[in-house]
Amino acid sequence: MGFMASPLSRIVLGLAVFAINVLWSICSAPPQGTAAEPARGTVKDHIGRPIHGGIYQLAALSHATTGLYYAIVIYAYPSPPRLICPQSGFARISNPELFTWSPFLATALFLAIFIAAPIRIAAFRNLGTNFTFMLREPDRLVTTGVHAYMQHPSYTALAILMNAMLWIHVRFDGLAACWIPPSLLQPLIMVQPYMMVGGSIAIMGMFYVRVRDEERMLKASFGKTWEEYNRQTKRFIPGVF
Repeated sequence: MGFMASPLSRIVLGLAVFAINVLWSICSAPPQGTAAEPARGTVKDHIGRPIHGGIYQLAALSHATTGLYYAIVIYAYPSPPRLICPQSGFARISNPELFTWSPFLATALFLAIFIAAPIRIAAFRNLGTNFTFMLREPDRLVTTGVHAYMQHPSYTALAILMNAMLWIHVRFDGLAACWIPPSLLQPLIMVQPYMMVGGSIAIMGMFYVRVRDEERMLKASFGKTWEEYNRQTKRFIPGVF
């Protein structure tokens, strides 16, 4: 479709980008609220940290605002008004794949909106009050629902969402090109691939540490029941891994 995409096509793309930001806000906030995470036992947790609920509310507002801004830029691409995109070199230096219906953007949005977010929300509902951001001993081992197919569906979903947000938003040839002068932007774009790959590796490393802590807790809490469940199901991708 390129730069000549119809207004309707651009509206749909903008809505999809706005949706991924809203879903990210929902999926990255504690479903029970930060005040609903009582300690049920001391568990070693290298990743989880207590965060005040107001931080999540502020982040949700920020994500929604960013999504709306992104949608406006998409609709006006490749020549958004200088009022919302001050840099005159934006059209020349920005990446069209981030503002039009490109295979990259369509794939990232599809995986995040139609696969990752539903899985994450299903995990929220399936675990109920046992879903907490800081590790604590659960009152039961949940092996039904989405957890009948994989042991850590919420981490699978969150990994997809975090990488999608990273590769769409946290880059210099995207929205940042509206604000950073081209003379400064060019060298940043040159190192961007290394930054993106490094970010993805860091995300995977974080999940490795968290899963190790969680599985140690589950084994200590449920013993052979957990070991049997662990043998019968895959960790992240049903039937694969």
